[in-house]
Amino acid sequence: MDQVQFHKVPPNCGLSLNITTRFKKAADYKGYWIGVDKKSYIICRLNGVDSSTGINLISAGCEVNARFHWDGKLIAFRSEIVALINEPARWMILQYPQNVMSMPLRKYDRYECYQPATLHLDSKHVLRGVLKDISERGCKFVPSAANKFNINVLKDKNLQLQTRFPKRDEPVILTCQIKNTPNERNEFALGCQFVQDYELVNQQIEYQLVDKAYEKKIQGIA
Repeated sequence: MDQVQFHKVPPNCGLSLNITTRFKKAADYKGYWIGVDKKSYIICRLNGVDSSTGINLISAGCEVNARFHWDGKLIAFRSEIVALINEPARWMILQYPQNVMSMPLRKYDRYECYQPATLHLDSKHVLRGVLKDISERGCKFVPSAANKFNINVLKDKNLQLQTRFPKRDEPVILTCQIKNTPNERNEFALGCQFVQDYELVNQQIEYQLVDKAYEKKIQGIA
C-alpha cells in the first residue's frame, strides 16, 4: 500500500494497536484512523482509555504495531509514536511506515457486479439494495436506504438473499449470514458469507466471466 492508498482510508476506520510501553511491555489498545499528513505522519485517536489501562506508560518513541480491515483486506504496519495529544481528544501521531503488509480477508476471489437484491430475515426485517461484488463463498451487499431497525440484529443469523443472475430467468434465493458491517468511503456495505449454494454461485460467476471475456474479444475485433 502506497501513500495514495493510505489517503483513501476513510476516517473512523477501527484500529487494533499493540504498543510497547516505556517499560518494554506490550499492551493492546483500540483506536480510530483519522488521516495522514502527506507522507510524514499518520494521525489516529485512542478509544476509551484512561490511566488504569496503562495509557500513562506510553510516550513518544514507543513502538506500535497497527492492524485494521479496509476494502476487503487486512492492513498491518509497524511504526513508532511521534507525539501524544490530550486535547480535544486522545490523539496519537505515528511516524509514516516504510513497509506495509496487505493481504485479502477472503480466501476466494471476488468479482465486481451490480445486481439488485433483497436480504430477508422475516417480514419485519427486509433490506433492499445491490450486490457490489461476489465470490463463491460471499458477497458485498449495499443497502439502498436507511432502515428502521438496527442492522446488528441480523448478524450471524441465517438470512435469505434474493437476486437475479444473468443467464437465469427466475430469481435465485441464497442462504447467507452477515459477518461484518464495514464503513467504506461514501457507502455502507455488509459483508455476507454464504452458508450453502456454493456450486450455484460459482456457476453464475463463471457465466459472467465468460460473457465479459467475450465482450472484450468482440470489442478488440471491432
